[in-house]
Amino acid sequence: MPNSEITDDDLSTLTRSGDKHLIAMGKVCVISLEGIATRFRKTWRAHQEEVFSHLEELLLRKMSATALYVRISDTTIMVTQPDTDPRIGQAICLNSLRQALAYFLEQYEDEDVIVHVVTRIENDSVLGDRLNPAAADEAASQAELSAADTTQRQTEFCLSDGRAARVSCTLEPLIQLKTGQKIGLRVNSRVMLTATGALLDAGERRSLSSRDKYLLDISAIARSIDRVQAEQAGDEVPILVVPIACSSITNQERAREIFDMLASMRLEVEHGILCELTDAEGASPVSAAAALTELKSHCMRVVVRGDTENPDYLPIAADRNISGVCYEAPKSLEGDVSFLHWIKPLLRGRRASTKGVLIFGLSGQRQVVLAAAAGATHASLATARSTA
Repeated sequence: MPNSEITDDDLSTLTRSGDKHLIAMGKVCVISLEGIATRFRKTWRAHQEEVFSHLEELLLRKMSATALYVRISDTTIMVTQPDTDPRIGQAICLNSLRQALAYFLEQYEDEDVIVHVVTRIENDSVLGDRLNPAAADEAASQAELSAADTTQRQTEFCLSDGRAARVSCTLEPLIQLKTGQKIGLRVNSRVMLTATGALLDAGERRSLSSRDKYLLDISAIARSIDRVQAEQAGDEVPILVVPIACSSITNQERAREIFDMLASMRLEVEHGILCELTDAEGASPVSAAAALTELKSHCMRVVVRGDTENPDYLPIAADRNISGVCYEAPKSLEGDVSFLHWIKPLLRGRRASTKGVLIFGLSGQRQVVLAAAAGATHASLATARSTA
């Protein structure tokens, strides 16, 4: 890679995010916009800020909050992703550049896809090896498989009380109620007892041990990645809503595995992951707030699942990291009167205290209309399709 000159301020930023340890692990990359600059020729200066800003926006959609980037020349930007598997981080850089090339150029060549993995920083120069896009894509795929490999075996497991159980998921269309547009998918996980085929209800799931909730979380993430890849046929999901138990994040070892899997999932999502924090009402406010802060650094937004039986009890609803509150619509609701009787008390006063109110698992378009009229901002439609 040709030497890239960097300023003292750039070096200060990179000292915080791109130390020798991260460089040795392959977590620091340089993306080149030379392919676009060459096509624009004399007008590059006029378009430079627009192109850089677009690339940075693409990167921010996929990277975790701990990632940093800095422009180091007129056509290059350095990216450091400390908390992401280097194979996945490199793929994020490649895919973001590909999207930028496709956006600004009618057609681009393979040689325009230029990303280097930094090998060392000497004085005021950055040195590195150019990525082979095909090899990097394959490495990222292997990283995703290895991240999901252990969880695939956990799709069937024994609950702490000895009962055999199986995890399955459905992907529900996510709708922005203001526009009526589908903006993504929501992962709805289910726990089925192997012996009887019975599904655990909400109360039974809340009573599961933290270990059982963790196995449910990682299984659901792995299964939903498989389904998204199969159903989207290479197209990215705009937004993906993923439920994660509060207790899974408060345990550091479990949290690291979940965050690694979320990094893999971000490759399949265009705008970002919205995490649905569950069981927050069962945690102490201090533990819940700490989990929320950590989770927010690995996803685009966080919403907290409220308790439909006690909607006024939401200890962390005012936390600055919360973007909204979500509720699961009971399957037993039949008719408009029954639905409105349930949702109106639930949403009364809620819009004033949160940025968004999401209602998941609606039975059809009629309930979507009623939810919007009641004051909800987003909703998902229940679907029978399963990842099992």
